[in-house]
Amino acid sequence: MSTVIVMPQLGESVAEGIIGKWLKQEGDRIEKDEPIVEVITDKVNAEIPSPVAGVLEKITQPEGATVAVGQEIAVVGDSASGNGASGNGASSVEAPQPVSATPAADMAPTMPPDAQQVSAGPATQTVVVDRPRSERVRTSPLVKRLAEEHGINLAEVPGTGIGGRVSKQDILAFIEQRPQPAPHLAPTGVFEAPARPEPAVQAPPAAPPRAPQPAQPAGARALGPGEELVPVSPLRKMIAERMVQSVYTIPHAVTMAEVDMTPVVRYRDAHKRAYQEREGAPLSLVAFVIKATVDALKEFPLVNAEWAGDNIILKHEININVAVDAPEGLTIPVIHQADHLSLAGISAAVVDLARRARERKLKIEDMQGGTFTVNNTGALGSVAGVSIINYPQAGILSSGAIVKRPVVLETGAGDTIAIRSMMTLSFSFDHRVLDGGTSAAFVNAVKNRLEGWSPDYPLY
Repeated sequence: MSTVIVMPQLGESVAEGIIGKWLKQEGDRIEKDEPIVEVITDKVNAEIPSPVAGVLEKITQPEGATVAVGQEIAVVGDSASGNGASGNGASSVEAPQPVSATPAADMAPTMPPDAQQVSAGPATQTVVVDRPRSERVRTSPLVKRLAEEHGINLAEVPGTGIGGRVSKQDILAFIEQRPQPAPHLAPTGVFEAPARPEPAVQAPPAAPPRAPQPAQPAGARALGPGEELVPVSPLRKMIAERMVQSVYTIPHAVTMAEVDMTPVVRYRDAHKRAYQEREGAPLSLVAFVIKATVDALKEFPLVNAEWAGDNIILKHEININVAVDAPEGLTIPVIHQADHLSLAGISAAVVDLARRARERKLKIEDMQGGTFTVNNTGALGSVAGVSIINYPQAGILSSGAIVKRPVVLETGAGDTIAIRSMMTLSFSFDHRVLDGGTSAAFVNAVKNRLEGWSPDYPLY
């Protein structure tokens, strides 16, 4: 009996991962839940455990290979069987899906049917999206957008990626090979009928296409004095692609607000020593922001959502991604059901996730199910910043450093100047899902909860 190990899905909308390092070799004996391979994605480096005990019969993907979610990477057999698997993937009779891999429901969007059911989990509203023929091809939203703007049917583009996946390079090559672009399709995708007959060779449009240009090859130009060519790591390359996907796919807008954090600072100063002695960890300042954010999401549920074409998916669970600056790069593990946690519970979760992220001990479930992201740029000394949305969520809230400065306060005796602990909140939102009014009201709801923090607020 053999078990096929497949590439798991390490986070929302993650379609592939890179084999970083094999921790076991063919012929090695492994125990159940023993790590066998390190996988790299743009969100996390994770050690993948074996779902069964046995012998590692076959490694089907080498180190450095980019592998699609659900694709076979190894075969584990019991010590009595040495025949392995035939390489036909998880559909093999002798290759049940590993318990640590992503469920089939999470892999469905990879190749959707004509009418695919879109669901983010048991606590989401389910909608049905009718998908045109060109969207049945396996590819990313960035590539789909690029194809739409050039009037290309994805079904006509040969895919050179894993499993026939169409890449950006495939689209660009297809554009170059076309005899002539369709003259009636403007860069925005709007049909424009010419007022009079045009010559066979037309001038290029005034505005350049919105699609990003292909990366310049490393040897495209000679390095100048004082310049050095630094190779891009697989993780940094994946992060770059994801950032471009988010900015290019989601129409970002930003609203900001100043917050007087003096009541929070006083509350934390009054409780942090007792909390440290009891929990053995500091009382996290970002936990206050997360707690206020969770309460505000209950008041404005549309913020806890994502865009789905002709529909918006509302998330009834509140699972908060927390941005952590790990050694390998930014990672965003999840605090699940944050609305059911006390302030102390959120603080403990933040500290635990940050510690395990830096020690590279995050689990697959730590990266799945996030519905909204909170980023604490203040931990790095930034007083304000604009964050890129964690695709496909509808927004990300960033808190800056808390800085003491003079502030004018309105009192019964008139205006007075006082030294207060001030912080900037910055909310980047998907303008397809949210308008400015709703977004500003959401930020003010977070602000009001922080500025009105009661000295009697329950810690537990």
